Amino acid sequence: MLTKKEDINRVFDQSYPQFLELLSSDPEEAIAEFAQCARLWLSNNPTPSMRSLTAAEQQDVIEETIDRCKTKDGEPLRNYSDTWGSFGNWVASVAENTCSTRFPARVPRPQPSGAKTALAGPPAGNRAERPSRDATASPQKTTKPAARSAKDHPAPAKPNVPSLATVLAWLRSPRVLIPITVVAVIMAVRTFQSSTGTNSSAPVTIGPIDISLLNDRESQNAV
Repeated sequence: MLTKKEDINRVFDQSYPQFLELLSSDPEEAIAEFAQCARLWLSNNPTPSMRSLTAAEQQDVIEETIDRCKTKDGEPLRNYSDTWGSFGNWVASVAENTCSTRFPARVPRPQPSGAKTALAGPPAGNRAERPSRDATASPQKTTKPAARSAKDHPAPAKPNVPSLATVLAWLRSPRVLIPITVVAVIMAVRTFQSSTGTNSSAPVTIGPIDISLLNDRESQNAV
């Protein structure tokens, strides 16, 4: 079993440590050696999320990380590939996932890599240069707007002429029919009164009229 810090760091810097090769021939020995080496390596090399925890919490994360790698007779260890660059990088990723699951409120969230650059703006070489005063002072050619065609001018709206049915309905409505009836009755009464007044007040004179129509001789005879 490895116990020195330098030896353990050298093993975890490898892409495929030797105890992983024992999984096929002696899985119990391979898992036991992995657990001892991982426990010492994580204690000496805590991940960024583990550094925000207490010593007791770090030990809980280490033990849970080892248990996750040992599940199902070491299936995670059997599925490990050397695409991580080193075995230590893979173990550190398992420990980071354990921290975020066990202590979600204690683990700082990683900041996106492009956040600083987005706040700082584009680099100086890519910034758009402002035009000089001479360039802005020069008058720009103005283009005359194109003449509008007949399609652009909307046709005048046609007057809304009421239909005959609408007019008749309006005249028959009580609002109009009643005032017209009242006015007609008043005019009829006044006409009747004026006609009866002229007939009764006309004087009837028969004698002078008959006399005036006779000549001098006839008038004397009449007297």
